[in-house]
Amino acid sequence: MEGHEGHKMSAVGMPAAKGAVPNKTITVHMMDTMKYNFSNLAGIEEGDIVKFVVMNKGKIPHEFGIGSIEEQVAHRKMMKEMPNMKHEDGSTVSVEPGKSKELIWQFIGDETAQFACNVPGHFEAGMHAEVELH
Repeated sequence: MEGHEGHKMSAVGMPAAKGAVPNKTITVHMMDTMKYNFSNLAGIEEGDIVKFVVMNKGKIPHEFGIGSIEEQVAHRKMMKEMPNMKHEDGSTVSVEPGKSKELIWQFIGDETAQFACNVPGHFEAGMHAEVELH
């Protein structure tokens, strides 16, 4: 299924349309302790347009991706096969140490959305978080 501007639609939403105004902003710190620190993850609801300000506070590259649990499993499998792949596909950003990027996402549906770093080994070490959409 296609979303805006040819981006693939996820079971939990899609990249927001150009010009869409976010109704929430969440800062995400990516840590080398294999954790995400979110400024506020509570209360994300179906239909929200969220601007994620993603900052890599560590010394190694990390990824911030949004998708359903099943989509993240498939993405991790692909990353194991192509470990040096960099993503900028609307649902995932690769962020170098000390850098930051923004990702604006419109949540759609009522599945569990998962945020994950799919750099090989990072998810398994605990670099993920889930939020239930209502």
